Amino acid sequence: MRHHSTSRRQGGASLVALMVGMVIALIASISGLALYKTAVQQTSGPQGMVAASRIDGQLASGLLSAQMLLQEAGFGLSKPNATEHLLLLRDARLDGARLEGRPVVLGNAASPGNALLWASNPELSADPARQVCQGLYADPVSRALVLLRVQGNCQPLATRWQQLEWQRRSLVAAELLADPVALDVRRNAGCWPYGALPQAMTGRPAPSAAVEVGLAYVGSVAGSRNRYTSCLSNLSE
Repeated sequence: MRHHSTSRRQGGASLVALMVGMVIALIASISGLALYKTAVQQTSGPQGMVAASRIDGQLASGLLSAQMLLQEAGFGLSKPNATEHLLLLRDARLDGARLEGRPVVLGNAASPGNALLWASNPELSADPARQVCQGLYADPVSRALVLLRVQGNCQPLATRWQQLEWQRRSLVAAELLADPVALDVRRNAGCWPYGALPQAMTGRPAPSAAVEVGLAYVGSVAGSRNRYTSCLSNLSE
């Protein structure tokens, strides 16, 4: 019996089709990696959402603390006034625990500076050693916002501020902001303290603070400058 062999054609992908498939897969992988990199940068990069939330969170916390501390200026002192118990410095810098800078004469127009010092008597004590001197310092180099504090024997502030050894606590961390917080102060401000109500509601003249402090800052959105205002109601002219 004679056997006849039949040839069969094998089906399958050719080399060209295989290479085309590999190229398409490679392009898809590269596109996926690019999208992943973009997503990571938008979330965790220097300008991402995580960094922005950290900046805005620290600013909100630090500036709220600063505003609350500013309300202590002049509290509990005998005849507190902006001449003896408040001091604005320009070109201020910390040299160890000592503070240097140029005192600014306050007027009706807002005067800029980068350190603001004030005195208070939080315990309403007759003992001068229980009085407190505090300050806000915007470091022009590290761009940190720092709380300064000295307790006891810090008066008169206007003449002793350079001899005092200031303790420091960071309100806004160093290297976080693009620009340091800017301070400005003006007298005869006539601004309303927080919570003050108009005369039409109370039947009494609205309270008016003689000193206004401004805290200007730039948050996570570049170019958007904001300003907080604090009225120091304990201080007179």
